[in-house]
Amino acid sequence: MQPSLAHLYSQRAELFGPAIPVPQASQILSLTPSQQQHFLDFYRREKIRDAFTDDIIYQYLQANLHRFNYHSGTFTARETLAQLQGNCLSLAIVTAALTQLTDAEIRYELVDATPVFEQQNSIVERGVHVRSKILRPVKETEQTIYGRSMGTVVDYFPSKDVRFLSNVSGVEFIAMFYNNIAAEHLTRGDFKAAYWYSRKALELAPHYAANINTMAVIYRRAGAADVAETIYRYALTLPTDQLTILKNYRALLALQKRDAEVAELDKKIAKIYDPNPYVWVKLGDEAYRQQQYDEAKSYYQKAVALAPYVQRGYMGLARVWLALENYPKTEKMLRKAMANSYQQKQVQRYQAKLAALEQLQLSRVPSQ
Repeated sequence: MQPSLAHLYSQRAELFGPAIPVPQASQILSLTPSQQQHFLDFYRREKIRDAFTDDIIYQYLQANLHRFNYHSGTFTARETLAQLQGNCLSLAIVTAALTQLTDAEIRYELVDATPVFEQQNSIVERGVHVRSKILRPVKETEQTIYGRSMGTVVDYFPSKDVRFLSNVSGVEFIAMFYNNIAAEHLTRGDFKAAYWYSRKALELAPHYAANINTMAVIYRRAGAADVAETIYRYALTLPTDQLTILKNYRALLALQKRDAEVAELDKKIAKIYDPNPYVWVKLGDEAYRQQQYDEAKSYYQKAVALAPYVQRGYMGLARVWLALENYPKTEKMLRKAMANSYQQKQVQRYQAKLAALEQLQLSRVPSQ
């Protein structure tokens, strides 16, 4: 009989010491008394004017979070309002906390938008993110649009090109908070805290791929790569995001120099569709570092096919063609990367690379 995921992430728990206190969902979504009162005063004032509840919450957010700064950290509702900073999940948590003080309902959606974002200072580009939809109470209006409840979407990254991926249940939404905090602790090397937050996330949403991967990475970095591999292999039998699991399992095998198994996973990954170009850029980078040029080329080509504006895809192809000593194609990819650059410094770097390539080609011309 196959073990459960809960059994797998309970293995070698002694590596992480006794359980640490983890905030409950009610604490994550709670506001201070003064924060509650501030909102309720605004809410009651607007209700006198017969404003819709979802509009009131949105207007309150607009009025009070206009100085809100993006921060990669995930915070509770009270922390986010106090600090006026956080990521998209933090904003959704605040929205949920405010909605709880009214008779409106809230839903969460996982979406993917593809605006032109570039990687800066090693910060990974945004792929998918969560947004909130505040549903208008039925008693305020019986109207629906094409059979769908009316309401207001609150999104940190509003875009016309948003692609809906899936609904997120309230339980999964809270699990995302725990997983984000686990990842933050993992980045700081605090494996103990990372483990207990990740464990809480998995208890709530055991099939959520991001949670599974976080736990596997925690085990690997804590010196239990065998447990990490067992978790990945089990996850591949679950109805979850297979690409997330496969690419991270691949990374584990690559670290262990298990090239034949990496090649097998590459075949599986190549058959999967993912609309996020940066997923393929990252895989291309990994294959390039391992001198697997055919695989790298395939991944970079997927990236630029999905998003022709992604200069890192062209730059990756340029590096591959340079390694293969195909200088005309190297030059072509460098020029495409430069054409999709929006900063003068980047353009200058590509011009320097083109000049260096020209010198390289001249040095390879046999003397007469």
